[in-house]
Amino acid sequence: MTELTLTETVRERLAERAALETLRNDFKRAEADALARIAAHDRRLRLDELGIDIAKVKFAETFLYVHGQYERAGEARDVARQQAIRWFATQKPLRDPYDDLRREYFGTKSYDRWHGQSCNCSYGMGPRHGSIIFEIGLTKEARQRDLSAEETDAAIYYLVNLERIQSAAKAPA
Repeated sequence: MTELTLTETVRERLAERAALETLRNDFKRAEADALARIAAHDRRLRLDELGIDIAKVKFAETFLYVHGQYERAGEARDVARQQAIRWFATQKPLRDPYDDLRREYFGTKSYDRWHGQSCNCSYGMGPRHGSIIFEIGLTKEARQRDLSAEETDAAIYYLVNLERIQSAAKAPA
C-alpha cells in the first residue's frame, strides 16, 4: 500500500467528515421520526385512558386545527373556544360578516402586558400589535365547503374536550 500524498489525505479527510455529517443527519431524522411515532402512541393511550373518543378526535383533526396550548391562551381563551363551538353549531357568521371560521380563525394574542386578549384574524394574517398565542381554525379545504353533520359533531366534541385532549398530548408516558 502506497502512502497518500498530502493532497489525497486532505481530500479523503474531507470526504470522511462529509460522510460522518450525513450519518449524523440521517440519525437525527430517524430519531425524530421514531420519537414522533412514540409520542403518537403515547397520546393515543392517554386519550383512551381519559375516555376520549379517539376516532372523533382524529376525524376532527382532518379539518379543524388548534394551535397553541389552551391552558396558556390567556383570559379570552374560552371566548375563542365558545365562538368556535357556536360557529360549528350553525356554520354561519356569529356577527355578519364577522366571526366566521370560513374567513378567520378565532384566537387570543399577547400584547403589552395583556396576555390572552381575544383576537380573530383572517387566515394567513396576524394582529397589528402583539402575537397570536392560541388559535382555532379550519383547514383550507374545509373552508371551501359545507361541513357534514358528522364533521360538525366531531368538531364540537373536540372543542368541548379540548383541555383533556391537549393534556393527553403533553403528559409524560
